[in-house]
Amino acid sequence: MALLRSGSKTAEAARGSNSSSNNNNNNNKNGKSRPARMTTVIFVALLVDLLAFTLILPLLPALLDHYRRNDKGGLYPYLEGKVGFPQLT
Repeated sequence: MALLRSGSKTAEAARGSNSSSNNNNNNNKNGKSRPARMTTVIFVALLVDLLAFTLILPLLPALLDHYRRNDKGGLYPYLEGKVGFPQLT
């Protein structure tokens, strides 16, 4: 809604607010309301995100074993030494 500095509405904003309220009424009659649709989209997005992150977890031990055997002078031995030191104390 557009307001002038004096606080009164412009004629275009007044006409636009009437048409937007009609559009909102049509949306409610034709399908789900906007908050219900938004909740559905957010729920589906979070579900896909959760599944995407949990699919890799069963593969993690196999990945660690692979890098333990094949990465002789790289990052894995360095990190293993850093993590292994606090485990000994």
